Amino acid sequence: MTLTNRFDPKQDEPNGHCLVCDAVFETQEEGDQHMSETLVASSDRRGHRIRRTNPSRKDRVRNAVESFIEDAVYDICSAVDDLWANDHITEEEATQALRQANVDFEDAWEEYNA
Repeated sequence: MTLTNRFDPKQDEPNGHCLVCDAVFETQEEGDQHMSETLVASSDRRGHRIRRTNPSRKDRVRNAVESFIEDAVYDICSAVDDLWANDHITEEEATQALRQANVDFEDAWEEYNA
């Protein structure tokens, strides 16, 4: 299978930069190391913050999937709210049912692909 480059990082662009000292990092690991080093050297236990401007493929894929999940959760909450607004269930029943929901996305994905 040949994958598209939709989630690939941009070639020849750094992974990110420091928002405190303007250091530039070619890889996420370099940025993580900078945050750790500045945290250790800090008197207030705060490391420098990093802005990721060219995230890894793994991070881009995770962000896309998390966005789909957030959209689905919003749609579910809206549907449950409709049940409550139309006096089919109480707010307490909705809250209890949502609290007891057992959703495992990894299992659901495996079942979907079976």
